[in-house]
Amino acid sequence: MKTIKMKEQGKHKSRFNYYEIRLRSYLRDYFPEKLHDNAFIRERSDFASESYEQAFLQGYSPDEAHDIAMEVLFADLHFSSYYLIEQILENEFDKEIETKDLQSIALSLVKHNDIRQAIAQYTIDKDFDGSPEYDRLYTELTGLIAMLFEQRER
Repeated sequence: MKTIKMKEQGKHKSRFNYYEIRLRSYLRDYFPEKLHDNAFIRERSDFASESYEQAFLQGYSPDEAHDIAMEVLFADLHFSSYYLIEQILENEFDKEIETKDLQSIALSLVKHNDIRQAIAQYTIDKDFDGSPEYDRLYTELTGLIAMLFEQRER
């Protein structure tokens, strides 16, 4: 897929890439902690774009080439600890947390060392969501978050 270069107000050029825009949108919703990792975003979106081009040149249809590029773009981004924490806050702590504060609290929790350690105990792959291990992690994080909130109130 070609990258389009455009002059922006005559001063410098901006680079627009479909896969970069798509990845940034996904990261905004599921991995906001990675949203400012421009090197990761550039590398991943460039690799997806190159994968599309190579697949197309090898005879894959545009839809098949796009599917290949999307696999590259979202590799290892199947499970979002941020999204899980956001769901826990919405489902289990809706009376304690105002909606306007939900995202910032989820983002701070996903960076918390105790939360990271709890998540690191699980083998997370593309089939993790919906598994019994996912349910155990949900329960464990719910208890851990409740404990962190109690400590903060003291």
